[in-house]
Amino acid sequence: MYIIRKQKKSRLLTLSLSLFVLWAVALMMRLIFFFKFSGEDLKNWDHLQEILMGFYLGGKFDFRVIIITLLPVILMTLFVNPKHTKIQNNLRRFFWALQYWILLIFILIFVVDFGHYAYLNFRVNASFLDTLENPIISAQMVWETYPVIPLFMGIFLLAFVMWYLLRKINHRYWLITEFSNASFPFPFERMMGFILLALLFYGKLSYFPLRWSEAFYSTNPFLGNLATNPHLSLFETWRFKSPEYDMKAVKKSYQTAADFFGVRTQDQEPKNLEFMRRYSATAHDKDDYNVVVIQTESLAFNKTSLSGNPLDPTPLLRELGPKSLYYSRCYTPTEATARGVFATLTGIPDVTFEKSSSRNPLLTDQAVLMNQFPQHEKFYFLGGSANWGNIRALFTRNVTGINIFEEGSFQSPRGDVWGISDLDLFKEANLVLSTLNKPFVAYIQTAGFHRPYTIPKDNDEFQIRNDFPQEKVVRFGFDSIDEYNSIRFQDHAIARFIALASKEKYFEKTLFVIFGDHGLPSQHSDHLPQSFISTRLVNHHVPLLFYGPGWLAPKQVDDVLCSQVDIFPTVMGILGRSYETRTFGRNLLDPRLDESSNQAFLFSFHLRPKHISLVDKKYLYVETDSTKELIDIFATGPVKNVATEFPELVETKSKMANHLFDTARYLRYFNKKP
Repeated sequence: MYIIRKQKKSRLLTLSLSLFVLWAVALMMRLIFFFKFSGEDLKNWDHLQEILMGFYLGGKFDFRVIIITLLPVILMTLFVNPKHTKIQNNLRRFFWALQYWILLIFILIFVVDFGHYAYLNFRVNASFLDTLENPIISAQMVWETYPVIPLFMGIFLLAFVMWYLLRKINHRYWLITEFSNASFPFPFERMMGFILLALLFYGKLSYFPLRWSEAFYSTNPFLGNLATNPHLSLFETWRFKSPEYDMKAVKKSYQTAADFFGVRTQDQEPKNLEFMRRYSATAHDKDDYNVVVIQTESLAFNKTSLSGNPLDPTPLLRELGPKSLYYSRCYTPTEATARGVFATLTGIPDVTFEKSSSRNPLLTDQAVLMNQFPQHEKFYFLGGSANWGNIRALFTRNVTGINIFEEGSFQSPRGDVWGISDLDLFKEANLVLSTLNKPFVAYIQTAGFHRPYTIPKDNDEFQIRNDFPQEKVVRFGFDSIDEYNSIRFQDHAIARFIALASKEKYFEKTLFVIFGDHGLPSQHSDHLPQSFISTRLVNHHVPLLFYGPGWLAPKQVDDVLCSQVDIFPTVMGILGRSYETRTFGRNLLDPRLDESSNQAFLFSFHLRPKHISLVDKKYLYVETDSTKELIDIFATGPVKNVATEFPELVETKSKMANHLFDTARYLRYFNKKP
C-alpha cells in the first residue's frame, strides 16, 4: 500500500516537474527576447502592466507548445508500466531517443526565431520556409552572419541538459519502482493528469480557447511579438494556404478596379472582366532611348537623405533628387524583395500569403511591359544567383531575348552570400552596356544592403563612418552603425555607376529609374511623424526617381501616391511609347487619372488575420477581418484611430481596398502574355 501511495504522488510530481523544466527554458527565451529587442522606451515602469501581460499570455502559449513537446514523457508518465520487462525497456529507450530530437527542434525554433526577428522585426512564421528553397544561399548567409558552430554546440548542449533532467526526474520519481500486484491501475490519477494537461492546452476558463490573436493586445507591435510563441506562429501560419480568387467577388469588384486603373468607359467589358488599356505613341516618342531600372535593396525612405535624415546616409540620392522626376510618396505593395520584383515586372501586387507568386510555377507566365521594347536588348543583372526566389522564371519565361548576368558571369570576386558587391555589380553592368550598339532595357538589382553588411576592401575609396554614437543612428532609423554604413555603401555604388555611365555614349539617351524593393522596420525615426513607425508604414515607403540627364524636366512630386506597379507604365509615358496593359500599373503622368485613384494599395502577407491597407495624401486605412482603422499619418502627438469620425470615408476605403485585393488575386492568373 505504501508503494501505491508513493506511485500516485510520484506520477503527478513527475509530470509537474517535467512541465516546469521546459517552461523555465521558454521563460528564459522570452526574457532574452525582451531584453534583446524591446528598445529603451519599454524598459521603464510606465509599461510594466502591459509587459507583464505579454509574459502572462506568452507563458500560456508556451504551455500549449510544451505539452506537445513533452508528449513522449507524458505517454510514459501516464500510460507506460515501469515494470522491467524487455518490451517496456525497449519502449522507454525509443521514447527517450525520440524525446531528445523533439527537444532539439524545440530549442532550434527559438534560435531561428531570434535571428528572424533581428532580420525582419517579426516572429518566425511559415514564410520563413521560403528560404529553404535556396538552402545553399540561406546557409551561407547564416554562416557569414552568425557564429554557427558555437551556436549549434549550444543548441545540442541545451537540448541534452533538458533531456538529461527529464530523464533523471522520471527515474527518480517513478521508473525506479515497480507497480504492486494490485489490479487497480490508478485511473483517478491518470484522469486528473489528463484534465490538468487539457486545461493547460485550452489556455483559459471560457467557452473559447486561448487563440493566437489574443497576443496582439496592445497597439505597440513589439508587445504583440513578446506574447507570441514562435512554434505556434509557425503552425498557425502553415495552416493558412494562399486563398484563390473568388469569381463572384472579382465581378463585384470590376467597376471599382476599372476606375482605379483608368479603364475608359468605351473600353470596359464587365461581363468579360476586361481590364486591357491600350496607349498610342506620342509625338515625342523616344524610340531609341535606353532604360536602366535600378532596384535597390531595402531602400527605406526614412533611411535616406531624401527624407531629411540628418545622418545624410545617401548623398547621391540627395543630389540626384532635384535633378530628377522624383516621387516622394511611393509605397511598395508588400515588404519582401521577390514580391517587389513581381510587382514591378508584372504591375500586380503580390497578394499571396505564404509563398511569393514568383515561386508558384502557375504564375510565372505574365505579360510584362519590359517585353514591349521589341527593338531593344534586354538585361537582368544580379550579383548572386537568379535561382533565388525563382526570379529567373519571371525573366526568362516572359522577356524575349533576356540576357541574365549572375554569379558565374562576372570577373569580380564573390564578396559574400549575396554574390559580388554592389559596386562590382554596377561596374560589370557598365562594361556590358557600354559595348552595345542597340538601345537596351537593363534591370539591375542590388543585394548588398543585407546582413552581414559586407563592405569589400576594394571599394573605390569608400570611407566607413564611426563618428556617430549607437543611440543617434537608432534615433534616425537604423539598428546599428553597420547598417548605416551599408546603406551608405549602396548609395556610393550607385554614385560610381552614374559617374561611369556619364562617360559612356549611352548616357545622354538613357532613362535611369531608382527605387527600393521595400522599406524596413525601424525602432525610431525622429525626423518623421510617429505614425510612420507605429503603423509600420516605413516598411513600405520608398523613394522613386526617374532621371533623364539633360532631357527629362526635374520635378519633386509630393502629392501623387504611387507604387512599384506604376514604374514601367510611367517609363512608357516618359518615353512616349505605345503599350498595352491590363494590370494595376498606371502612367503617373497621365492627366486623365482622377483623385479617387490617387492612393496606394498595401498588403501585409505575414500578418494574420488578413491586413489590407490604402494610403492617400493624408490617411492610412488599415482593415483586418474584424477591425477598420483610419490613421491621420501627419497628425502630431499620439497616433489616433479616427475611423468613427469619418464613417462614410471608411466605408469607401473598405470597398476600394477589398475590391483591389480581390482583383489582384484574380489578375495573377489572368495576365498571361499574348
